[in-house]
Amino acid sequence: MNHPIFSTPVKGIVLGAAFALLFSAGVQAQTNSTGNIAGHATAGDTVVITNPKTGFTRKLTVGEDGHYKIKALPLGSYVVTVQHADGTVYLTQPAKVQIGRTANIKQD
Repeated sequence: MNHPIFSTPVKGIVLGAAFALLFSAGVQAQTNSTGNIAGHATAGDTVVITNPKTGFTRKLTVGEDGHYKIKALPLGSYVVTVQHADGTVYLTQPAKVQIGRTANIKQD
């Protein structure tokens, strides 16, 4: 079909826009290099995650619903420690943070 809308310049613009969208989506996927750790504990408990290799540490207090989620963690292997408000540690567990995934901590 020889319709003006399908002319060579228009095709080039459409193809260029399509490639730009594909490229920007690929760049965004490559820059997301974090993951999460989540679990359940007693309200008021303290959760500490530490990456022994890098020394990176993050700490939080568990909310009233008992669920916790530590987001946007750098990739790597961590040790998750949960302790009561009095400082008594009752859980120490390894966790591996992978791109875009949540490592779920289970209590036995």
